[in-house]
Amino acid sequence: MGFVLNSPLLHLTSGELIRVITSDAYWKLFKNYFLGSKDIIKNKLDEIGNVRNSLAHFRPIKKGDIELVKQNSIHTLQEIERTLEDFITCPDIVPTNTEENWYKEIITLGVEECKISFKQSKKEQWIKLILSFNAPVLKILKNYFGYNIATVNLKTDRILVDYPQIAKHTICVTEVVPSAFTKTPEENNFIKQIRFTFSRTSLEKNHSEIKADLENILLSISKEIALIKDDNLARGRLIEVVHCRFEKQSDIEYYELDGEIFRTEFDEESPVEYWGAFNFSSKNFITDTDKYPWMPVEISEDNELPF
Repeated sequence: MGFVLNSPLLHLTSGELIRVITSDAYWKLFKNYFLGSKDIIKNKLDEIGNVRNSLAHFRPIKKGDIELVKQNSIHTLQEIERTLEDFITCPDIVPTNTEENWYKEIITLGVEECKISFKQSKKEQWIKLILSFNAPVLKILKNYFGYNIATVNLKTDRILVDYPQIAKHTICVTEVVPSAFTKTPEENNFIKQIRFTFSRTSLEKNHSEIKADLENILLSISKEIALIKDDNLARGRLIEVVHCRFEKQSDIEYYELDGEIFRTEFDEESPVEYWGAFNFSSKNFITDTDKYPWMPVEISEDNELPF
């Protein structure tokens, strides 16, 4: 309430979500992630919804209602949690001898500032294409407190806006911003990762379109960096000049990078595929997560459970 939410999913009620999941048209897409038949899963989710409605509309709930929600959640969501952990983390490296067409064609792409690598989920169902952007340093100035550095940032959300084919086929895009704790800031690399997650099936089917967009993205990055190096008052669509700091730590002879300037913030125009810095998941994803994708604020500032 009070926030602009770009994801259509966040405008659905829990009852509407249940009807979508268990409908004849869509159950075939969801059934592998639930340990039970459609009717059993629907009944358990509806029971959770009934308790939720009582609480939301200030009707009294019993202790047994809380136990029902706990048990039904465990029964219906345990496979969902395992899938989400596997999907979000994609912990395994895709082998270099992979013979699939999407791998052989895309792994060869790259420019001086960008390299491409792949990771995959344990069941190999999800593939994470990692674009590692090594931002060149334009200027570095030393002062009493540390270093002021002019460099460039690659705008994650703009990639999704300007290159619709890669946005169409990716499930989500996340980023990892540069961080460093070093004795020699002059020699530090500013590496930002942009991670595109695909289903393996979609990547194999649509790799030609995805490759074409990636080639155009890499070409634009190289051209815009060359332009900015010639004229640091210029600005590209994907590349922008940013200023960051290496601050000297008072108690030790090290410098720490303030890397927040590289982060892409959510706003009203953020594409729904952009999930922010959403790259880690615990085994208890649903209860341990403070901030979900598309949400501009945390769920709650109070860390205590209501029961």
